[in-house]
Amino acid sequence: MSSLATEPRSVATKFVEIFLSEHTMFLQRAVIGVVPRFPAIGAAIFESGPRALTERLAKLLAEAHEAGRLRVANPALAAVQFLSIVRGDLDIRGLLLPATPPRRAEIDAQIEAAIELFLHFYGPSEP
Repeated sequence: MSSLATEPRSVATKFVEIFLSEHTMFLQRAVIGVVPRFPAIGAAIFESGPRALTERLAKLLAEAHEAGRLRVANPALAAVQFLSIVRGDLDIRGLLLPATPPRRAEIDAQIEAAIELFLHFYGPSEP
């Protein structure tokens, strides 16, 4: 994997560590049940977590585009796409199958495949 993958790998690894943590899984299970009655709770969590991360990643992608390291016409969409392919089914498995969390090798393989797919589409044009 190229050095271009270093930053996305770091973002992806931290992202997975956060959303698969016991604390995050507990919070998601609790919040899902109360959001219909208290939508502001869901909005607050979304704004401070997923949206904030997506916006930070979009900024990094825009900078990489401006520097010619990536071809990202829509950084906000690309950030959502990247995080979605990194997430895959890891989060839903963590929520619904807490007794059988994904193995580290499985997580790492998913991250590497997501980076490869992302860079294949958004990587710099060949000279």
